[in-house]
Amino acid sequence: MLIWLLAFHHEEAPAQMQTRAAADLERLIRSGFAEAGLTHGRIQTFVTPRRLAALVEAIPTHTAPVDVTRRGPRTSAPSKAIEGFLRSTGAKSIDDLAIISSAKGEHYSFRLHSPGRPAREAIVTIQNDLLSSFPWPKTMRWGSGDLRWIRPLRGLVSLLEDEGGTQEILPFDLETADPAERETLQAKAQMPGHPNLAPEPSPIKPLHDYADHLYRQKVIADASSRQSLIARLVTEAAAEHDLHVEDDPQLRNEVTGLTEWPEALLGHFDPAFLAMPPQIIRAAIRYHQKCFVLLDPKTGDLSNGFVFVADGLRDQGAEVTRGVEKVITARLSDARFFLERDIERSLETMTMTLPGLAFHGTLTMADATEMLVNLSARVAGRLGHRENEALMLAARLCKADLCSDMVGEFPELQGTMGAYYAQRAALPEATVEAIRDQYRPRGPDDDLPRAVDAWCLALSDKLLRLAYFFANEETPTGSRDPFALRRAALGLIRMLIHGFVAPDDTDANRITVPDLSLDDLLADALEVSAPAGDGPDTTHTRRLLKTFLTERIRHLWRDEGHRHDLVEAALKGESADLIPKAHDHLHLLRDRLDNDPDSIVSIKRLFTFLESLEKGKDALPDPRDLSALDAHALSQPEERAFFEVFRGEIAMTPSDFVAMKTVINDLFERLRVNDPDPKVRNQRLALLVGARKKLRAFADFSKVET
Repeated sequence: MLIWLLAFHHEEAPAQMQTRAAADLERLIRSGFAEAGLTHGRIQTFVTPRRLAALVEAIPTHTAPVDVTRRGPRTSAPSKAIEGFLRSTGAKSIDDLAIISSAKGEHYSFRLHSPGRPAREAIVTIQNDLLSSFPWPKTMRWGSGDLRWIRPLRGLVSLLEDEGGTQEILPFDLETADPAERETLQAKAQMPGHPNLAPEPSPIKPLHDYADHLYRQKVIADASSRQSLIARLVTEAAAEHDLHVEDDPQLRNEVTGLTEWPEALLGHFDPAFLAMPPQIIRAAIRYHQKCFVLLDPKTGDLSNGFVFVADGLRDQGAEVTRGVEKVITARLSDARFFLERDIERSLETMTMTLPGLAFHGTLTMADATEMLVNLSARVAGRLGHRENEALMLAARLCKADLCSDMVGEFPELQGTMGAYYAQRAALPEATVEAIRDQYRPRGPDDDLPRAVDAWCLALSDKLLRLAYFFANEETPTGSRDPFALRRAALGLIRMLIHGFVAPDDTDANRITVPDLSLDDLLADALEVSAPAGDGPDTTHTRRLLKTFLTERIRHLWRDEGHRHDLVEAALKGESADLIPKAHDHLHLLRDRLDNDPDSIVSIKRLFTFLESLEKGKDALPDPRDLSALDAHALSQPEERAFFEVFRGEIAMTPSDFVAMKTVINDLFERLRVNDPDPKVRNQRLALLVGARKKLRAFADFSKVET
């Protein structure tokens, strides 16, 4: 058995692309091996800012042999056709051919044996495919060549090692690389370590020692090990000064992708800066300098300390710390200057400059704000939220901070600074909260807006963005989503599912909005962003947007672990337009399948039976409410029991499912639905069709796999 090490050494890759790159590398190696007919054992992937590698174990020396049977001409075919088949297969005579029979007659066939080829040949093909077409989100060229990678490559390693420890270098096809770099790039049996601590290349032997080899070269190859070390080092550095690290998993992930040999350094800034809002300090320290914020454990307030994670220092800690402190001091000084300038103006004054700020094309932020005010009023109206003065004020002022000096310097503080300025102006608390939460949720793990005014404004903001850009054909394509419409869609869906919180209540008691129609919301948003008479009919755009949102729901629910067939059943139900209801129905389907699967089987039987008749072009009665049927015409007890269960409202409780299961089974097993008497047959089909109509309001049970 063989071991294969593939490693790419390049300049620093963006931290946010590394995890995906490691997953893509493993996926492509697996598919490449499968396509080549080559088995393998464990695959380990390693990713750092400067290297991407995979170690594949238990590889056989040859691919598996393949036997293929080729079917030839009929036995009655002309002799020239048979001779041509002999030549194409390499068969010596007609006696080497077998005869196979099929519905189309008897044919000649020949069994071709393809012996396995050396694993080396298959692996060389795989590695060249990876080099030439690795799916980085963005790539670049360098030098005079056409080879593309995330950052300029500095070295390649491809080593095949047998059980005796003998290694073979597998060369790459570098025809597209810069001619001056081909010799430098070509695969070698060694790789340099950390550029500051161990820059000299050293041989990698044995291959299964790759991670330990890099560790000796001051590189921690495993990302999870680096992240755990960073968490420990940062905590220890803070504890030495009796401070507490503010938990920040996102920053920890990012710093993991910025370092190969992490070292934690603690620095300080002037405590006078703590008079500024803590969000500003976090922005300067956390977002701009990638430093961890430290808290006073006694009060929980921000301290004037921070922890910086450096990469591979050589007795330069004090010098680096002083440099970082200077940069953070400069950033905080800028922030204080901008803050002092901003508080001299009111939010109302800032809104006066919105007409000079572009939104998209010829549309200004003033135009977008006017549309947002209009849409927020419509959303509030659909909720029955009539006392919405605080919401209307928030909608009118929420984009004002885009004209502030602070947001111009710290864009990540959009909404946050608007809320701060609104609070200083003693605006209603509901207005302040709505301005602060207008962009929530910013991601899958972010909190949702709580109060109804904040919820309406945030929902309207996302609706307007989706409707406007879809109407202007600025839709996401592939990995391109410049206006973050996928994120807006997921935030919209989460908000519709989970609702808002009543005053003085907790997040555990969120008020859902089960009757808020997605179609109505999209119609409102499209009408506001493209008023009738000023543009084309919005029906097509609404359909495209509904499809896009449905696909986002599908992905979200599958990622939550729901079965694909249950997701489809909930989304194909007639209540799918009411996302909170569809979400509840999905969970109820899952519960019934876990606790009473027979009831789902019975209901699906009803759906399947009617679908089989429809496929056979049998005429079915028009679907109608069962209450319109003549109950006196139902002569059999099974018919009457079925009628009683399905004619009223069905709450879809566990007992309702038991009742439906009983009457459906009795109708099918004790009676003949396709009765010879047309009147009786039509009556029983009408019962089934009416029941299906009622059940479809819940879900399309035909999609459930039982």
